[in-house]
Amino acid sequence: MKIRKICILIAALLAATAVFGGCSKKEQASSDADKAISVQVEPVQERDITLTTVISGKISPIQEAGVSAKLQSQIESVNVEIGDYVSAGDILFTMDSDSLRAGYQQAQAAYNSSRAGYEKAQQASANAKLNLERNRMLYEQGAISKQAYENMQLQAMDQDLEMASYGVESAQAAVQSAGIMLDNAVVRAPISGTVALVNVQKGSMPPQGMASIVITDSSRVQMDATVSEYLINKINRGEELDVRIKSASSKPFKGRITALSSATASGSMTYPIKIELENPQGMIKAGMFAEVDIATEGEKSVLSVPSDAVIVKGGEKQVFVIEGGEARSRKVETGIDDGKFARIISGVKKGEQVAVKGQNYLDDGSKVKISGQESAE
Repeated sequence: MKIRKICILIAALLAATAVFGGCSKKEQASSDADKAISVQVEPVQERDITLTTVISGKISPIQEAGVSAKLQSQIESVNVEIGDYVSAGDILFTMDSDSLRAGYQQAQAAYNSSRAGYEKAQQASANAKLNLERNRMLYEQGAISKQAYENMQLQAMDQDLEMASYGVESAQAAVQSAGIMLDNAVVRAPISGTVALVNVQKGSMPPQGMASIVITDSSRVQMDATVSEYLINKINRGEELDVRIKSASSKPFKGRITALSSATASGSMTYPIKIELENPQGMIKAGMFAEVDIATEGEKSVLSVPSDAVIVKGGEKQVFVIEGGEARSRKVETGIDDGKFARIISGVKKGEQVAVKGQNYLDDGSKVKISGQESAE
């Protein structure tokens, strides 16, 4: 009986040990999982890496016309306002032209008179020449005196006709001048575009020394910028670039380099450049701030990792490769780095998974858990 009790007691103790031992193993596994460092990973792969430099500038219209009055006369009408679109030849404003019209009419009358005088002189010259020819034989036969014949010769000369011709030319020039003055009373748009400034009003005199109206063609604009001597030989006329104008759109605009200066700007050590942009919808306005990235160096299809994956410990660059739930430190040699991706010259292979988040908390052999895989497990 005692032996039986002892056996039962031993069996109970063994069962309890097994139960508690199993719990201890589960707790240990759970504790190990809690100690694992959470990381995010990305594969080592080939990429194109380009180094860029950001340059900034201001937007200006490619074509702009400041329209000034060519005469001082009271303004009769103003036909445009700021923001209006005008076509080349449209009337912008008019000025008092009564006196100019009277002057033109007088010049025209003087021309008509001089023209009539010229035609009369032409007829007289023709008659004198005909009379001279008719009396030539009479003179040769002695029927008329030498003095009478010489008088006929004088009458046949074209001096009066030439004077009348000069009078016509002078009168014609006066008509043209008066016509131009009359035309200047009507001020027209020299280009098509948007009215950016109106500095005249009805009843006033046009301003002197400044534009009365400014028209800008906003269908095409340009970015005015400068670059250093380090960059000037890294860009070319005709090269296309993405231009960022945040006040106009969150998306970049396509631009093209249209001008590169071969000399520095006055008082500066930088070279002016111009980048032209199409602006059919008019979203880009003159004066807006613009930025563009200039590629200074690049390599294609090179083995790379995200720049954040590379850390420095003990003065050496390294990444952590994740294998079988553990982090393995790898010393790496890096090359070109654009701030997003770094070229790896040696140390890792294509396809290996490297830690890109949480890597600063890792040591060689650290237990890890990859974010996003816990739920799958």
